[in-house]
Parts: sequence; C-alpha cells; structure tokens
Amino acid sequence: MDPISSKSTAATSSTRSSGLSDSQRNAIWENGLKESTDKARNPGPDGFKLGSSRIDRYEGKVKEDMKAFLEKNKDNPNLTEAQIQDELKKSISKRQGYEFVNKMTDDYFFNKLMSRAKELSQDTWS
Repeated sequence: MDPISSKSTAATSSTRSSGLSDSQRNAIWENGLKESTDKARNPGPDGFKLGSSRIDRYEGKVKEDMKAFLEKNKDNPNLTEAQIQDELKKSISKRQGYEFVNKMTDDYFFNKLMSRAKELSQDTWS
C-alpha cells in the first residue's frame, strides 16, 4: 500500500467521524418537523387552526426542501446540527406562512361568499 492512498483513506475516515452521519442529519430535521406539525395539529385554545390538509401540504414541502438541502451539502463534513436546524426553521416558516396566508384568503373569500348568498336569499324571500 502506498503512503498517498493510506493518507487519503485516513483523512476521509477522520472527516466522516467528525461530521454527522446521514441518519443523524435526517433525524435532526425529522424530529424538528414532527414537533412543528404536532404543534400545528394541536394549537391550543388561542392558536390558529390550520387544518390537516394544509399541514400535510406544508410538511411535504418542508421534506422536499430539507432533502434538497442535505443533498446539496452531503459532501460537507462541517455541516452542523445548528445549520440543519436553521435551514429547517427557514423552510417551516416559509411554508407554514404560505399556508396561513392561503387559509386566511380562503376564509375571507368564503365568508364574503356566504354573506352575499345570505343577502341574496333575504332579498328573494323578503
């Protein structure tokens, strides 16, 4: 065995051992996403109810974002748990915010629609 190949093998193995494994990286964001979706599904008395279909939709988008982020950084041995959590927070904030705005828009539209239908029915039967 020549000294060059043994050095590169040693450097590669030491780099892998100092960084996070793929399963550790996945566990970090999956646990954070689970906490976020659990909180969204059970918002408490003063929380904003998002709805299961919207939660499922933003959960799927966050999963796509995180898989793309980890794929982009798969060769980065210096990727830390804090960096993964920061990216997860950004993605959750972006996707959840979109779903909240979308829900508010839909609620406003349907409230206006129902009030107009009620108004028309009163005009018809009055």
